[in-house]
Amino acid sequence: MKRGVIGAIIICVLAFIVIGGIGAGYYAYNIHVYKTVRVCLSTDMDSKFPCENTPQCIELIDTYSNETREFKAAIDNSPDFVREKFEEVLNKGVRCENTCIVRWVRGINKETRNFEYLESCNPGEEEVTLDIRGKEAIAVWKFMKSQEGK
Repeated sequence: MKRGVIGAIIICVLAFIVIGGIGAGYYAYNIHVYKTVRVCLSTDMDSKFPCENTPQCIELIDTYSNETREFKAAIDNSPDFVREKFEEVLNKGVRCENTCIVRWVRGINKETRNFEYLESCNPGEEEVTLDIRGKEAIAVWKFMKSQEGK
């Protein structure tokens, strides 16, 4: 009788540990935010390029801006979530109002093409955030590993 009770207690404890480990792993991979990357869009600048729609402005910027073209080339092979956020920043930062209006971007280092750490955006700036959870961190790590030899 004692053996059966002790065995049941051990099985319950082991089951609790396994379920707890699975729960902790799920939380760490899908829910917990390890870092938030913030990009701030500020003052409008009139580029003086005539336009009919925003995609035309984005195409003009790609054509005439070396920085944008180089940054796009640098993130072409990056994880999907990075490319999606870059497109979001580009779409929020460029618009057509008879001429192309471009907003200044803070939070991306032009020389290194890396995100800078910003605590918050200034009043009047629009904020675009990218939360890095476990799955995004693993995707970035895999991307960085694949780029080591290049």
